[in-house]
Amino acid sequence: MTERPILFSGPMVRALLDGRKTQTRRIVKPPVSAAAEAEQLRIASPEGYRIHGYSGRLWRAFTGSAEHAVRCPYGVPGDRLWVKETWTEHERFTNLSVIVYAASQRQSWTEMHRDVPIELAKSKYPPRPMQEGWRPSIHMPRWASRLTLAVSDVRVERLQDISESDAEAEGVIIQGPPDRDGGRHFGVNGTQIDEKTAARAFRSLWSGINGPDSWAANPWVWVVTFEVERP
Repeated sequence: MTERPILFSGPMVRALLDGRKTQTRRIVKPPVSAAAEAEQLRIASPEGYRIHGYSGRLWRAFTGSAEHAVRCPYGVPGDRLWVKETWTEHERFTNLSVIVYAASQRQSWTEMHRDVPIELAKSKYPPRPMQEGWRPSIHMPRWASRLTLAVSDVRVERLQDISESDAEAEGVIIQGPPDRDGGRHFGVNGTQIDEKTAARAFRSLWSGINGPDSWAANPWVWVVTFEVERP
């Protein structure tokens, strides 16, 4: 079993905490040509994926051969991902450090903070009140993380192939009551998204994070399914 870090935005951390998010999609890098067929992406080994027989210029130029093993940077089933989120060390005492999390700032103090034994809290930053600002997620150390994701499945697919059920597994939620005709509205906590299907809400979310042209590019993505573990 291997542990790796993974970054999540505030709304997605909120979805993890609420038990609504059990999947994440991340772009396959280096990019796979849109001409590649789904059957050319197959599980080769526990270490990753292999593109079979693909003769596109990009892969030949990059690897010098028509085949190349593509390791998933988010692990394989059985591995764990520890979540990096916006945070700060709020206070430090003789025996413990108090960590607070931005995604929970409108929730109870019980959810918002975590006490870490001082011998584990090896922070290079001095403690500071929340009103002085948050520390970026990329700077979160392992000991400050409160969420761990147990990877249960990894696959590769095109971004636009997401299903309604998978869009809901990405953390999309139903907003408000149904319309008079029974239609539903979907969005994401903390965002101005209102769509008629979960897949369209996910498209809006993806474009907001990755740029207006990112959905149309329809890249190959890692689809990582997981279960949320808490300390």
